[in-house]
Amino acid sequence: MSYYRLSGYWYPFRLRDEQNQTTNKFEPDTNSVDVVFLYETDRKLRSLILDAIERVEIAVRTQFTYHIGHKYLAFGHTDKNNFHPKFKHAEWLKKLETEVLRSSDDFIRHYKSKYAGFPKIPIWMLTEVMSLGALSFGYNGLINDQKSGIEDKKAVAQHFNLHHKKLGDWLHTLTYVRNICAHHSRLWNRLNPTKIKIAIGYRQ
Repeated sequence: MSYYRLSGYWYPFRLRDEQNQTTNKFEPDTNSVDVVFLYETDRKLRSLILDAIERVEIAVRTQFTYHIGHKYLAFGHTDKNNFHPKFKHAEWLKKLETEVLRSSDDFIRHYKSKYAGFPKIPIWMLTEVMSLGALSFGYNGLINDQKSGIEDKKAVAQHFNLHHKKLGDWLHTLTYVRNICAHHSRLWNRLNPTKIKIAIGYRQ
C-alpha cells in the first residue's frame, strides 16, 4: 500500500498550529503500527458492510420486482405513466439499458437470442443485473399518492416495516457506502453527506 493511501489514516493524528492549519507533526505516541492497524480494521469493516448491503439489496430488489411485475406486468417499468410525472424515466431506462448490455450472464444472452425487443427485458431479469444505484433511483421514481390511491413506494416499504421515505433515504445512503466499499476507498472516519434517521423497531 502506498504512503498516500495510508495518509488518510494518519491525517487525524497530525497536530494543528495556532491558525488551525495542519502541520507535519503528530500527536505524541503516534506510530506506523497503529496507522496500519486502522487501515486493516477499515479493510475488514468494508468486507462486513458489503456482505450486509448485499442482503438488503437483494431483499429490496425482490420486493421491487414483485410489486412492478404483479401490478404493471413484465414490462411495466418501461411505461413512464407508471412512475411519478417528475421522474427522469428516460434517463433511468438508458442507464438500465447500459447495465443490460454490459452483462455477460447466460440468461441475458439466452433472452437476446430467443426474444425480440432486446435490450428491453422483463422486470424479474432486469433486477438481477440492476445496480443498487439504479434500484434506488427507480424506487424513488415510484408513485406514492394517497389521494389517487396509488401508493407503490408504500407497498414496497411496508414489507420492511418502514416509512417509504426512510427506505428511500436508506437506499441512497447504502448506494454511497457500497460504492466506497466496492472501490476499496476509506470508510473509517468518513463523513456521510446524507443524514438519515435510524428506524427503531422492525420485523425480521
